[in-house]
Amino acid sequence: RYPEKWPRSTTFAWPPFPDGGHYTFSFAIPAARLLHEGRIDTPGLVDWMQTLTPSSIVWQQSIWLYIRLLDHLFGQSVQTFDPDTFLAHAARFVREAEGHFPGEFKIRRRMQVTEPLMDRPLDDIARSCGKVSSLAEDMITFVGAVFYHHYRDMMKALGAAAGQGGASEASCFYLGSLFGALCGMKALPDRLISGYSGKQRILDAVDHFEKTLHRE
Repeated sequence: RYPEKWPRSTTFAWPPFPDGGHYTFSFAIPAARLLHEGRIDTPGLVDWMQTLTPSSIVWQQSIWLYIRLLDHLFGQSVQTFDPDTFLAHAARFVREAEGHFPGEFKIRRRMQVTEPLMDRPLDDIARSCGKVSSLAEDMITFVGAVFYHHYRDMMKALGAAAGQGGASEASCFYLGSLFGALCGMKALPDRLISGYSGKQRILDAVDHFEKTLHRE
């Protein structure tokens, strides 16, 4: 998709959000893990992201926010997680993103519109996010709001997100990664994958990913 806009230094298509997020996931999860484990510092991560060109400023900011939220969730548990602290960190991470990748304020503006709606039905939040459009500022704000509401129950979160329609394959994808960062594999009910014929292949791929990530 959009081959004329692919970064020359990478193999994934630009931009990732309209494609459901799988390109983003392929590098954002490892980057967040390395950042959390202190194996890459913030300046190094910023320098690396700036090599992913051509890419929009909003895309860079959204990926920074996504990586930092994952970093924030690693090592926590549902018992220690505080949704209001999560929102406060998201706002701080957006300001960080604007400092690293200046020139756009779409994500912060979308969050400023959405934050007062946090105690209202998810329908109102979805409408404020373009009815869950695939635009980066809409997607990441909506996903954060659903996680804020339903961080205790992955299945309820996925149902709530999918029920809003729009780019639901992307919103559920990103929600799954946030739950994975907070809860690990136990967030995923076994009934969802117990009858899946490719279960062992997926588990082997996860094991390979972990070994590759920590290979010196």
